[in-house]
Amino acid sequence: MTKNGVPFDVAFSMEPAMRLAACIAFGEMDGGKWNWSRMAWENGE
Repeated sequence: MTKNGVPFDVAFSMEPAMRLAACIAFGEMDGGKWNWSRMAWENGE
């Protein structure tokens, strides 16, 4: 998350669910694909 301008102290003070949501949002903005049924990143297969 720090690569997207979120400072470490802010990222690590978030509740776990909010931190996961932010990581998924930033990851998808970078072109990743989150699989909600598996709760894991797609590996491109």
